[in-house]
Amino acid sequence: MEFLIIHIGNHILPTLNSPIRCENETTSDYSKRPPRGKAKGDKDFKNKGRVEVQFNVRGQPDGEYAAGFSSFLGVTAREFVPLTTEWKNLTDLYKRQIWEHITRKYIVPEICKRNVFCKMMKLWRDYRSLTMKEVMQQAESVGLPRAATLLKPDNIDSMEVAGFCKIQNDRSI
Repeated sequence: MEFLIIHIGNHILPTLNSPIRCENETTSDYSKRPPRGKAKGDKDFKNKGRVEVQFNVRGQPDGEYAAGFSSFLGVTAREFVPLTTEWKNLTDLYKRQIWEHITRKYIVPEICKRNVFCKMMKLWRDYRSLTMKEVMQQAESVGLPRAATLLKPDNIDSMEVAGFCKIQNDRSI
């Protein structure tokens, strides 16, 4: 039986007669890596002062600081808005305080304020959904009060989370 071996540089291309071996995905270095965690927003902007965020015609962050700005919005939403409330129930005073916090670190045009808050709302809802899912999965093995205590964010009481999870779970049934 004849085999045709094709050499291209240092690579050997397999032919139809030769077996193709694939690396087992479970043993690769990539699959052993832990998943990405939540953004912590611990980058130091003190040396830079306030940085200006550019926006495209759709009002989306664009340019050099867009990724950092988006991460900052997610961290701000997680830290300032508790899981036990609804975004639509935030007062104007509370939203104004959040906006002041954002504008202390970034120069953002006032015209983009609505788009910034829409992005924050989406990031916060995604965070709340993920946290609720984690709490409910943990609750199956250790019970809801214990799961709420283990996985609660620092900015709210564990009993609030347990009550909120119970209400949310009752709504989904």
